[in-house]
Amino acid sequence: MGVLGWNEIRDGQQLTGEVTRHTRAGDGDWCLHIVPDALHSRLLTNRVGGTNQDGTVEGEIEPNDDIDNDAMEAHFFDPLVGQRVTITGTFVEDKSHDDKTEIHPITSIFVDWGMVGSVKRVEFFVFSDDSANFPANVPHSGENRTGEFKAGYPPTPAADVVVPRFEVIELTDMAGSKDIQSVRQGDEYFLEGSVESGARGFYRAVILMWLDATNIALQGLNGQAFNSSPPKRFAMANGVWSLRYDVQGQLVPSNPGLALQNVQWSLQRRGQADLGYSGNPLLFQAVELSRDMNGQLDYHPQLSVQATVNGSPPFSIRRVLDLKRPAVVLELPGFSRQGTLAPHQGNLKKVVWNVECRATTQNFVTPPALHYLWTVAGHPTPAPTTIQTHSGNLQGNQLEFNFNLEYALPDKNTYDYTLSLVVTDGHGIEQATVTQEIHLPRPIAMIVGYGEDLRAGGRRRYRFTGEVAVENLLGAKSYFWAVDPKGWQVNNVGPTDRPDFSFEFDYQLPTRVGEFPPLGPQVTVTVTDEAGQVAKEIVDASNFVPELFRAKAIAMREARSLVELLRRGPGWIEGLYRMVEPRVIPPKPPIGTTVLPAVEDLEKLHSLMAVRMANRAEDVPRLAQDMSGQIREVMGQAKRFDAVRIKRAALLSESNRRNRPG
Repeated sequence: MGVLGWNEIRDGQQLTGEVTRHTRAGDGDWCLHIVPDALHSRLLTNRVGGTNQDGTVEGEIEPNDDIDNDAMEAHFFDPLVGQRVTITGTFVEDKSHDDKTEIHPITSIFVDWGMVGSVKRVEFFVFSDDSANFPANVPHSGENRTGEFKAGYPPTPAADVVVPRFEVIELTDMAGSKDIQSVRQGDEYFLEGSVESGARGFYRAVILMWLDATNIALQGLNGQAFNSSPPKRFAMANGVWSLRYDVQGQLVPSNPGLALQNVQWSLQRRGQADLGYSGNPLLFQAVELSRDMNGQLDYHPQLSVQATVNGSPPFSIRRVLDLKRPAVVLELPGFSRQGTLAPHQGNLKKVVWNVECRATTQNFVTPPALHYLWTVAGHPTPAPTTIQTHSGNLQGNQLEFNFNLEYALPDKNTYDYTLSLVVTDGHGIEQATVTQEIHLPRPIAMIVGYGEDLRAGGRRRYRFTGEVAVENLLGAKSYFWAVDPKGWQVNNVGPTDRPDFSFEFDYQLPTRVGEFPPLGPQVTVTVTDEAGQVAKEIVDASNFVPELFRAKAIAMREARSLVELLRRGPGWIEGLYRMVEPRVIPPKPPIGTTVLPAVEDLEKLHSLMAVRMANRAEDVPRLAQDMSGQIREVMGQAKRFDAVRIKRAALLSESNRRNRPG
C-alpha cells in the first residue's frame, strides 16, 4: 500500500525484460518483477539518481474483484516466469518505498511465445486498475485504458501470393471494444491489436498466427467447407482405448488454368511424430488424440499443406484444428440461503442447508456414461468430503444432484465451502474440472440505538439506549451485553441478558490543539442461538450522540485533507500557506476540531509552520506513517456508519412503534 502515493513520471511507458518472479500483495495487487533489457535499463533509476536495489522494475496491477484472487493470479502469471515480456503502463516513483521506480498500474502485457512449426503463438493482456485508492490514489485507477500490440508474421519469400491468418484459441474477455487485424507493410505482414479495457475491465487472449496462399483454397471433400473441428470417437487397439478422429480435405485452385504439383500434407501433433501424405485430396483416418510431454491432450494439432502451382516456388496453407476440449458448467439453481434446525447432540442443535446442483457437460464423447466426482471442502474445517453421484438424476448432458451442508459443533463450524466437480469420460481419457465457492449466510448482530445528552452542572454526561437486531440465527437466543469504559466513568448499567440495553457515561471532546476525539465506551453484544451459532457486534457508544459523531466526522475530513496535501510531494508545506481554511494545518497528527480556534491569525500560522518546516525532510514520512493507521480506522468507521445508517433507522423506528404505549 502506498501511503504517500506515487510521483507519475510518464504514462504509456514500455518495459521489455525477463520476468524473475511474481506475487500477489495483501492489498490485491498482482506484481511482476522484471529485469529490464539493456534498452530499458534506465528505468531502474529514478529522477534523482536512486537505483532499484534488486535490479528489477516491479509492474503492479489490481484487477477487478471478479478475478482478483490468488488462484487467478497464479493461473495467468505462473507461465510468465522466465519469459521475456513487454509491459506498458504508468512509470512512477513510489514515494512510500524510497522513490523506487515501478510500472504502476500496468495497462498491457505482451508475450511472444515463438514458433511451433510455421505458426507463431502470442499472448496479450489488457487491464483497468480497480484499487481502493486509499490512503493514496493509484494513477489512472478506474479509467478506461487502451492496450496495443504489433506482432510480425512468420517471414515469407512470396508476400504477393499469401494471406495472413490468425485464430484466438484462449480468451478471457471482460473488456470494452476490441480491434485485431492483419496489416501489410511492404513485403511483411503484422498482426495489430487495440483493446479498450473499460472502467473495470480485463482482457487476455492467446493467438495463433500463420500465412496461407491466396490463389489456392483448402476445402472439404465433395465441395463442402473444410471442417477444422472433426468429431472424436472411441477406438480400441491392443486392448487400450483411445480417442480418434479423421482429417480430410483438398486443395482447389482459384481458376482452371492453375495446375497443382508436389502436394505434400503434414499433421503436426505435440508429443508425436508428424503424419505425412502425398497427393490431393487428403484423408488421414483414425488419428489418435495425442498427449504432449506433460501428459496433456493436444486439442489443437496443425494441418499444413505445401505445393507448387504451374512450376512456381512452393507455397503453403495451414489450419489449426480445434478438437473441442471438454468442459463442464456448474449451477446452483436450488440453493436456499435459509437454513433449518435439526437434532444434533443433547440440547444442542445443528443448522442444515440443502444445496441443489446442476452440471452441464460439453464436448465429451458418449457412450459410455460419464463419471462424476464431487468434493466439498470447508475452510478451514471440516475435512474434504467426497460425494459420489450414483443417486443423481442424469438427463442427456445434464446431471442434477442434492446434498446438505451443516453448521454443527464442535468441528463443522465453517460457513465457507468450495465445491469441486471432476467429470471423466467412460474410458478415463478426457476430463473436465470446475469449482464453485459456496458462502453460507453468517449470523449478523446489529446494535441500533440513540444517545441522549444528560449534561448537568457543567458535566458532559450521556445515556446510551439500544437493542440488538439479528439475522441468520435460529430458534431461541441468549444475549450478553458488556461495556469497556475506555477510561470513562460508566454507571446505571442496565440488565445484560436481554435484547435491549442502556447505561450512562461521561465523555469530553479534546481541548488541546491537534487531538483527535478519543474513543468512547465500547459496547459489545453477543447473541447465541440453539445451534451454538454466535453473532457479535462492538460499537462506540459516543458515536450515537449526534454532537459527538459530528465532531468525529469533522476530524475525519481534516485528516483526509492532510493526506491530499501529502500526495503533492515536497511542496506540501508551501501549499499550506495558500490554504484559506487553517483548519487543515497539521500541528500534530491527527487533526482535531480545536485547530481552527487555536490558529487565530496569520502570525500564529507562520510561527507554527516555521517549526514544522525546520524538520520537514524527516517529518513528512513519519507524519504520514503515524497517521495512516488512524486514518484507515476513521475511514472504515465512517463507511460502516453510512452502510448501516438506513437500516438502523428502520429498525429503531420499528422498535419505537412496538414500544409505543397503547
